[in-house]
Amino acid sequence: MWEPGVIFGGLSAICVAIALLVYIRFGAGRSEILCLACWLSARTISQIAQPFVYQACLEYRDFSYIIWYSTWCLIDFAAIICIFLLHKLQRVEPSKLALFVSMSFLMSIAVQIAGYVDRSILETKALDDLYRFVILSVNFVVGPAALIELYKAGQIRRKGIVR
Repeated sequence: MWEPGVIFGGLSAICVAIALLVYIRFGAGRSEILCLACWLSARTISQIAQPFVYQACLEYRDFSYIIWYSTWCLIDFAAIICIFLLHKLQRVEPSKLALFVSMSFLMSIAVQIAGYVDRSILETKALDDLYRFVILSVNFVVGPAALIELYKAGQIRRKGIVR
């Protein structure tokens, strides 16, 4: 495992979990609760699936790139669908944060596709570092964005600053 990915992925998950708990506690933002719950679920599923996907890639080397990249694309796509359906079923208008989380999943899918094309089709491995850091950034940015939205909504107060 790549250590920065583990560290920053864990920190982001903690930030999102804290933001989700604050939203639930104060009863504000059903849209935010739905999207953050979907994000946490998708990332948890990804973390649980990672060793199994890695093992499958080792066993089926001829299809390893397809297995690796398509798994993450499917999880991210399922998360987008989940966010959409939950909002529709709950009759909730998507918030800015929900749209941001959905866009982060779309960005992740785009990076996965670019990684697949680079590795499997072009066989260059030129985007390896870019792939790592962009996936890390896309996953990390959701946590701070959720906390910033909480601050803007007045749920988090900074000492000395009155809103």
